[in-house]
Amino acid sequence: SDAAAGAAASIVSACFGARVQSVVRRAGAAASMAVQPYLALPLDIAHERVASVRDALGELLAREQLAGYEDRRAGATAASKQLSLASLPPVLVLLLKRYDPLSGAKSHKHVAFR
Repeated sequence: SDAAAGAAASIVSACFGARVQSVVRRAGAAASMAVQPYLALPLDIAHERVASVRDALGELLAREQLAGYEDRRAGATAASKQLSLASLPPVLVLLLKRYDPLSGAKSHKHVAFR
């Protein structure tokens, strides 16, 4: 039933649900912020600088430059985006992205859990 599905979803959300905040900054404009829910944090472990879960979290939360960003009023402009964890769940699920999105090949890279 819909009530049972809703109750199950709320239990899952209560255990694993949290929010991530995305901030886009561009020259000459106010920062744009969005908050979205998540149940698991996807961590890209393919990058050569990533040797641990801590490194992967650092990469996820690092400020990145947005190439080819188009502002509706100003056209092409320099911009950056940064994620932050707006809230943490009681149980944090980390999803290690072990597959290459283009080739589908599985990475056998060792990742430290420190």
